[in-house]
Order: sequence, then structure tokens, then C-alpha cells
Amino acid sequence: MNWIDDILKQGDNYIILEAKGGAGHLRPHQMSRTWIENNIGKLDDGPLRDDLQNALNNNKLYGMVTRTLIDGDTVLDPEYVCKSISQIGQHSY
Repeated sequence: MNWIDDILKQGDNYIILEAKGGAGHLRPHQMSRTWIENNIGKLDDGPLRDDLQNALNNNKLYGMVTRTLIDGDTVLDPEYVCKSISQIGQHSY
């Protein structure tokens, strides 16, 4: 699965995680609702695809973007934003 950095499960909820370091940024439309839905659809049939689709349909899917900035030689504390799928835009995070 090369479209996402990680998928976490917490209870009945799933979190799609995208991590960026240094000067890294989301690509256009990356982590948008459309992007997430399209990539779930590309997964092989099986339990993960079914679980993510059910989480999407039942508002139990979240998207989290973490970012760790670097200031010179110092790695700063990570920052993160976590949104429910209902808060994620069709074409932007």
C-alpha cells in the first residue's frame, strides 16, 4: 500500500495517517475526501478495504496529517491535525 504512510485503528475508528518532514507538504488534493475514497477503492478486496469503507460510510474514518519541521540542525516537536471524514473537503484537506 504505497498511497498512505499508515492506517491506525482505535476502537471502531480508523485513522489514515500522512506524515511530512522538513519542508514536505501535501501534494494537491492529497488527503482530500475524494483522494481518500479513490484510494480505498483501489485496495484489494478484503477485510481492510471492507473495514475502511464501513468506517467511511459510518463517519468513523479520520484523516491525520503530521508534520515535523526542522530549524537548522534542530528537529522541532511534531505538529498534527486530525479531522473526521465529515470535516475533510472533497478536494482539499
